[in-house]
Amino acid sequence: MSQAVWMTTLLITSESLPSSEAVLNEMRQTVGYQTLEYTTVAEEPTKFHVKTPHAELAMVLMEPKEECVSQYQLREACRRAWHWPEAAMSAVKAKRQIAVAVMPNAQELDTLDAALLLTAWTNAVLRCTPEAAVVVWNASGMLHDPMEFQKHSKEINRQTLPIELWIEFRLFLHEDKTVSVGTWGMEAFGHPEMEVLHSRRDLKWLLHWLFNTAHFVLECGVQLDPEHTFGSSENEQFGIQLTASAEEMNRKGSRKVVRLDFDVPETH
Repeated sequence: MSQAVWMTTLLITSESLPSSEAVLNEMRQTVGYQTLEYTTVAEEPTKFHVKTPHAELAMVLMEPKEECVSQYQLREACRRAWHWPEAAMSAVKAKRQIAVAVMPNAQELDTLDAALLLTAWTNAVLRCTPEAAVVVWNASGMLHDPMEFQKHSKEINRQTLPIELWIEFRLFLHEDKTVSVGTWGMEAFGHPEMEVLHSRRDLKWLLHWLFNTAHFVLECGVQLDPEHTFGSSENEQFGIQLTASAEEMNRKGSRKVVRLDFDVPETH
């Protein structure tokens, strides 16, 4: 049984792949993957493809006119990159793109293991690619500074998930001084995206709660139940709805999302 391919895209200022031997050496020094066995499937100037017992790994240098991430997608991602204001300046320096991929065997790896493997594989490629300017986590469309990606790729596991690399929290500021926030990237793990609409909560507080909620959902593999509330104590319980995505979120197609209401706690 196959699972969707997990991908990141590296925007680079050079025009070549890093050394495959160097990348594999980095993987062999990565905690949790030191003893992983690799069988080479293809090794060319523009492509490196290996098999492991539970997945296949690849890095592919895209042709000059080929793009994993379009220029339009990059411009939009740069525009909303509140976490990295310099993203646009880094993106314009890029000459080529490298597709970094993990093709898991779903019978051996679940989505968390696949995402952790992709994070480690991307980190190994980055450590051998000083010309990398931008990292794109394809499942969410989120951009990352290469050095920050490497920093947050260390010492991760199923209990310490790099949510900040996998899930994008998109902000929508309103004239009435409220803020809406939506997640992008949860669906890749088989969970509905989350939305908070027109909240008057402090933004730092709001992002902290959303981050922790996303981590809880992914780590525990639970679905938030609209029949219940959640919170840090009996005196602080927040509402949950399973409903259509808000129009302002501009999601493609109709889909159900988890709507969280942090502004009107239900007291018991």
